[in-house]
Amino acid sequence: LHYHDSPPSSPLLSLLWPADGIRSILIACPMVLFAFSCQVNVAAIYDELPSKQHMKHVTRGAVAICAALYSTMALIGLYDFGHTVKPNILQNYDTHDNDNNDDDNDNDNN
Repeated sequence: LHYHDSPPSSPLLSLLWPADGIRSILIACPMVLFAFSCQVNVAAIYDELPSKQHMKHVTRGAVAICAALYSTMALIGLYDFGHTVKPNILQNYDTHDNDNNDDDNDNDNN
């Protein structure tokens, strides 16, 4: 398979084409699919509610909890990394644990 990372020639398609090419589409797919897989639970939750009028409150509460969690994580990331924060917060963290390597080297020398 050969993928083209250049935007299509059509003006409409060029607006819809992601700036990072096909790679960004492939990265976003698991997140979108996971979001849709959670929708299956809505029917079961609705059926278990004592009053069907409470579904509006349950939905608003769930969205409020998600918004609060996302906002909290965004503020922590901004506080921790300042203006150098990357779009994916996990890319800001070092993948090598230098402290443990130093401790292991000290123990080898003894």
